Amino acid sequence: MTTRRQHPGHEMPACSWHRCSFGTFSRSPWRLWAIFCVGTALGANPGLGETAAPWILDGEQHDGGFGDVVAGVGDVNRDGFADVLVAAPRYDGQRGRVFIFHGSSNGLARVPDWELRGQEPGDQLGYGAAAAGDVNGDGFADVLVATLGHRPGGIERNVTVAIYAGSPSGLRTNALWTIRDGQDHYGCTVGSAGDVNGDGFADVFVSWLKPPPTATQQRGLLVFYGSPKGPSAAPDWRIAETGPDLKPSLGASAAAAGDVNGDGYDDLLVGARDAAGVYPRGGKAFLFLGSPSGLRAEPAWEATFDLPRRVVMDPNGVMYFGSFLAGLGDVNGDGFADVAVGAPYADHHDTDEGMMFVYHGSKQGLSSRPNRVIEGNRPYAVLGYSVAGAGDVDGDGYADLAVGAPWATFGQASEGAAAAFRGRPAGIRADPDWAVCGQASEARLGKVVAGAGDVNGDGFHDLLVSVPGHRSSAGIVGRVLVCYGSRDGIAGAQTWRMTKPWGARLVERVRDAPAPLRWLFAVATLLGVGLGAYFTGRLLERHQQSVIARERADMQQQERKRIARDLHDDMGARISQLSRLIPRLDEAASQSPVNVTQLATTARELTLALEQIIWSLDPEQNTLENFVVNLGQYAAQFLEGANLPCRRDLPVELPDLKLSPNVRRQIFLAVKEALHNVVKHAGASEVWLRARWNTPTLTLTIEDNGVGLPAETGPAAGNGLVNIRQRLAEIGGYARFEGRSQGGTRVLLEVRLSRSKAAMPGS
Repeated sequence: MTTRRQHPGHEMPACSWHRCSFGTFSRSPWRLWAIFCVGTALGANPGLGETAAPWILDGEQHDGGFGDVVAGVGDVNRDGFADVLVAAPRYDGQRGRVFIFHGSSNGLARVPDWELRGQEPGDQLGYGAAAAGDVNGDGFADVLVATLGHRPGGIERNVTVAIYAGSPSGLRTNALWTIRDGQDHYGCTVGSAGDVNGDGFADVFVSWLKPPPTATQQRGLLVFYGSPKGPSAAPDWRIAETGPDLKPSLGASAAAAGDVNGDGYDDLLVGARDAAGVYPRGGKAFLFLGSPSGLRAEPAWEATFDLPRRVVMDPNGVMYFGSFLAGLGDVNGDGFADVAVGAPYADHHDTDEGMMFVYHGSKQGLSSRPNRVIEGNRPYAVLGYSVAGAGDVDGDGYADLAVGAPWATFGQASEGAAAAFRGRPAGIRADPDWAVCGQASEARLGKVVAGAGDVNGDGFHDLLVSVPGHRSSAGIVGRVLVCYGSRDGIAGAQTWRMTKPWGARLVERVRDAPAPLRWLFAVATLLGVGLGAYFTGRLLERHQQSVIARERADMQQQERKRIARDLHDDMGARISQLSRLIPRLDEAASQSPVNVTQLATTARELTLALEQIIWSLDPEQNTLENFVVNLGQYAAQFLEGANLPCRRDLPVELPDLKLSPNVRRQIFLAVKEALHNVVKHAGASEVWLRARWNTPTLTLTIEDNGVGLPAETGPAAGNGLVNIRQRLAEIGGYARFEGRSQGGTRVLLEVRLSRSKAAMPGS
């Protein structure tokens, strides 16, 4: 066995809880509101955060059962610090060992202060172990240890139950009290019953089975009252059930309940996990009140798992209500002890989620209905497999509750979790205040939880948690954690939202309701959804119309700016030139006829520019077919002014595709730039303009038979070619320049014109 104390800053890995993702939504406020509503109603629970335990104890032997049993045993050496027990019933070839660790101002000891070993293979010493209380009134806490006595290869058991008394040096090595199988066969369910007869000595219980001499057998629970010499040799009280084939039911679980009715006598909880109630194996729990003569013969209180059949998942009704019981102390500060009952295989919409029921004490005894029901709310969590009174871990004066869910899965399969609930004037909440988880597959953390008492004397009670599936290089060795209490509760733990979001709870409540109410809710829901959808649609429609109106206004504003810029830069310059030439026309006509030619050329260019502006504004000219036709007409007129013939090869039919102003403008200016280059630099005698449509690509080709391309066609060749490339790139196209084999230049312009892109403003 190895022990190690957690170093400051060294924390156990964090548990991971997967969050739901709702994808990507636009910034519409209505869609953001939808995200909020869905996330709040059905969103995933937040995950457990990082956890830390101040003290960790690891086993050393594979499958040794280390941590199968852990318990706070009180102060066995009366030094003012609580001590703890850890058992490993399968150590040493199933001989078993039990270890006691003493508390101190520095916390628990690093090595066991007391150790007991089984003698024979199959003894399984420590198969049952628990605090006994002070059975002989000497002021020292005592400990119960059960030995299974199962011999390898056989089915017979020879159970021994012993009490080891405390002393100033710790537990004594010789047993104070021992009972062995004889006429009665004892079980390994052992523990302290408290002081049920008020004589000042702690009493203990042991489960038992009496083999039948005939066709019946008896099973139940025995209670032995304490005295100055220890418990009596024969049982002082018993409860039993009789039948031909009893399953481990009545007496297989029991716990000291404390004084639930304030009469000054401790009471006893007894479970019968297989008892039939609403379900064939739903389980029951019973409370027997203490009195001056000891426990009463008949139960003063009885509870069973009684959720309606329509809300459970298991058709066989195996809930095991009463499998695990705990006296909690006073969780609501009313002066009466309260109790908890676990139903680890209970279903309420989630298979084997497990449930825990808390009942408050009062002057009349335990409440008839649970004051709090806690659900695992996760398939196969098996919440309530262990339950314990944690003491007062945060020092607020209210007792707290601890529970384990050893098969809960978060980031790892069956990693397990343990949670603690803070006491309050109204009782505990449905969500735990502190939690730790296993963070390793099959770790099964929380298979046993127990109140440790105050092991370091700081005034806060501490919590024991077992991790039986913990692995090391030696195999499955087991681990025990001791989580120290503090003013803030369990040190290093985080919160765990155990309850489902309100949307999921609403769905479950509807499923739980009788059929008429479910139909009424369905009709109301449909009506509400219809009205909600109608009004939401109207709001979304208004929002969309507002967005479209803004986009249209922005597009119109940009178009106005472009027209103004074109009029200023193009037509303005040409009109200014005409204004300078006309006054000089008369005096220059006889001397220089070139001025008249210049005037005619400028007027023709002005006409073309004006036609271009009118064409760009005409909505009937925004189709692809009209665009190509007008482009051909412009090329012919422009080249006619330079005395260059233009041969056009244009498609007869083109698709009815609408082009945005920007797409038309960029293609037109690119073609215009190419034609200007031909006139200014090519020295050509002929020009060809070709258009081809290969869905969804428009290809325009401008060819000439001039001098060809310059040596460089990059930026050094001038801004014209660069501008053409940039214009095509702006609308998702590209330009290519190449020489013709017959001489001259070929300019290819290609643009993909999908319907959505061609019509998109500013695309």
